[in-house]
Amino acid sequence: MSELEDEDKISIFGKSNPDKFSILNSIKLMRVDLYFDEDPCCNYDYGLPEQYTQYVLSVEVDRNDEVVEISMES
Repeated sequence: MSELEDEDKISIFGKSNPDKFSILNSIKLMRVDLYFDEDPCCNYDYGLPEQYTQYVLSVEVDRNDEVVEISMES
């Protein structure tokens, strides 16, 4: 959150000091990647609008819908 200017926070969250619920409500699904190799999985990338940040929260799920990894990526 420190990389965002106060006016960007107000534009995204409606306030300059957002709480965790405001942040979570503002994160959107950005991309879904499916991999069909010997160990199939799916990656879900969540983030704020691209004009504000390039970072995404990436969640990898295996064929049994179990979370394998959660990471921040740019």
